[in-house]
Amino acid sequence: MRKTVIALAAMLGLAGCHLDAVPRDPKSRVDEIAWRPDAATARAEAQALARPLLLVLVAGAKDDRC
Repeated sequence: MRKTVIALAAMLGLAGCHLDAVPRDPKSRVDEIAWRPDAATARAEAQALARPLLLVLVAGAKDDRC
């Protein structure tokens, strides 16, 4: 698990804002993730189910620049 996190961090750092150019792993199950619209909803559900909470920050280009 630790190696996966390190590899993901390295990939994101190297890819910068060109993440659309990184091909998705065909075995990836990202479509199965039940995303929540806000942190409060996710936190409440995680506490109710006694599961860890995964927070994702998504940032985009500003004025067509990274």
